[in-house]
Amino acid sequence: MSRVRFATARALFETFPTTVTKLKVEPTDDAPVAFLQNLSAREKFEDAVTFCAYLLPRREAVWWACGCAKAFLDEIPPGGAASLRAAERGVPEPNEERGPGRSTSAPRPTATMG
Repeated sequence: MSRVRFATARALFETFPTTVTKLKVEPTDDAPVAFLQNLSAREKFEDAVTFCAYLLPRREAVWWACGCAKAFLDEIPPGGAASLRAAERGVPEPNEERGPGRSTSAPRPTATMG
C-alpha cells in the first residue's frame, strides 16, 4: 500500500501553498514519484528534497529527516542532540509525552543543501 499522500504534484502544492515559494519549480499534474524523478533528472536536488519532506506522511517525514541529519552532518550540534533523540523516539509510537511524531504540520526544511 502506498503511503504517498497526494495523487499529483499539483495537489501537494495546493495543500501546502508555501511550497510555491520554497520550490523553484512549477507544479504539474504528474504523479509525485514521476515529479521527483523529473526533478532528479534535471539535478534539482534541493527542490526534490523539499518536495519529499511535504510528500511523506508526517511520521515518515520525521524519521527521514532524522536519518538525513545523522547521515549528512559531520557532528550533531550540542544543542541538537537531545532534540534529535526526542524526535527519533516519537516516530515509532507518538504520544503526548514524546511529541515530535504527532506534529500536525508538515515538516519545514530549514537548511539548504549545497
